[in-house]
Amino acid sequence: NLTSGCQPENWRMFSIPFILNDNTISTLFESKLGTYDKSKWRIVHYKNDEVKFIEYRQGLSVVERGKGYWLNSVQPANIPMGPGKAAAATKDNLSTIVLQKGWSQIGNPYAFDVSWPNVLTFNNASGIGGLRVYEGGTSLVDANILNAYGGAYVFAGDAATLQIPLVDEPTSITKEHNEEGEWMLNFTVESGQFRNLISGLGMKYDASVAKDRFDKIRVPRYNKYIDITFEHEEYYAPNFAMDIVPVSDQYTWNFHVGTNVDNTRTNLSWNEPQINNGMRLMLYDKVNNILIDMLEETAYRFESSVVKGFKLIYGDDSYLSDEMDKQNVLLGKNFPNPFNDKTTIPFTIIDNDQSYQVKLTVYSLDGVEVNVLINEKLSHGTYAIEWNKTDHAGNRVSPGVYIYQLEVTSKEERLAISEKMILK
Repeated sequence: NLTSGCQPENWRMFSIPFILNDNTISTLFESKLGTYDKSKWRIVHYKNDEVKFIEYRQGLSVVERGKGYWLNSVQPANIPMGPGKAAAATKDNLSTIVLQKGWSQIGNPYAFDVSWPNVLTFNNASGIGGLRVYEGGTSLVDANILNAYGGAYVFAGDAATLQIPLVDEPTSITKEHNEEGEWMLNFTVESGQFRNLISGLGMKYDASVAKDRFDKIRVPRYNKYIDITFEHEEYYAPNFAMDIVPVSDQYTWNFHVGTNVDNTRTNLSWNEPQINNGMRLMLYDKVNNILIDMLEETAYRFESSVVKGFKLIYGDDSYLSDEMDKQNVLLGKNFPNPFNDKTTIPFTIIDNDQSYQVKLTVYSLDGVEVNVLINEKLSHGTYAIEWNKTDHAGNRVSPGVYIYQLEVTSKEERLAISEKMILK
């Protein structure tokens, strides 16, 4: 499934399918692709958690059976894996995969797909995670199948050597069952054509706040990436992608979304978790001051940045109020800002017990009222109000700095919050 081209999606992970008379990269690849030139073709391998990636002529000189490699070529080419002979594996002499402690980039040397649960069962292996593969070079997903001549990432708690069964037979895969009070939430984070589907959080009775069998470690970043990170400094591999904790009435996760994808917007979506105990599950955007009810919404779209911090709060109304410093109303940052034609102003009403009279007004910098965008009674929820740079009469206003003010009135209090925005 190798492709050619100069885009990130043209990278593919492969492994060699033969015992070769000569497995040097210079012999196998330079004869077909020309003298090594990073602008024309590249081969890269993940060595270990300290060194990270090595590249041809920079620590990498051969391709080995059982290992996976990233390959990209701008021009199409046919790379024959010969002269050589078919892998001389028998039931008494099986091919092996060597795993180091931490991450390994592995490959399947067989001409048929291999069931990873079969491999783990065959070797009676423990402490070894599932496969992390890239679909189409752009989407990071969990997988149970190591494709023929394909590659994947695997995380191991300790070093191990695994034999690969020669004749592959399907193994039934047992799904985790959630007991009463347990729940799981899986994230998909995407920007443009790049997606990551291996992150999430939740609660299990036999989980631990520290590393446990339910947690997943973030896959090593290479080339273009988009991912979610829960930081656990107490563990030697501190960047978690999945963070499962013991069942509790309340808990707060802090995580960040990281990406180097050149796209203006990132989309974070999730499944509907089975929470039936009346608890709240709220996603808080720390930068833009926006709170999302995750039991009512299934996605949140935001402006991309290298690192974007979030807080996820699970608990009752009292715990939510404490975690939000007892704020009942949040006024978010408008987006985009600066803007040309229109911008969106978000705000959140946290209090679940009463409705509020809400007025959102745009003012000039010298305090003159420009337009009233909304003036009505609203209950709890997150709202997004658009302003198309017009005044009361529908006329376009001049570029400059404007103030938007949110006034919220209830039986107990009146609150007014303001922010600035820039019209170009």
